[in-house]
Amino acid sequence: LIVRPRDPIVTPALLQEAQVIDHRATHKSSRPPPLEQLLALIAFVAYHLDCGHIAGVFHDWRFLLLAAIIGASCQELLIRSQSIWPGVLFHWASVWIWLVFFGGNCLFS
Repeated sequence: LIVRPRDPIVTPALLQEAQVIDHRATHKSSRPPPLEQLLALIAFVAYHLDCGHIAGVFHDWRFLLLAAIIGASCQELLIRSQSIWPGVLFHWASVWIWLVFFGGNCLFS
């Protein structure tokens, strides 16, 4: 399986990061309440447990921990930059590097 650099930019990076646009549109200058941030992070991690993520790796606690770390990082990038794009690029780079250099791609063969 060949992973092209553009593959993880559409799914998952762009689609997952696009989920936060609504909050930023209505709360441009403020940090979301902690509970809202936590719920968004839980939704981000839970997204990786859906039927679209059927490979066993998506149910491994280590993968879910890394997903939580990436999700929290993307949230912080969004809050600090007031732009969705730093989080999209960070998420894309993280997924692509994992797939290409750390054996993530082998888990889907």
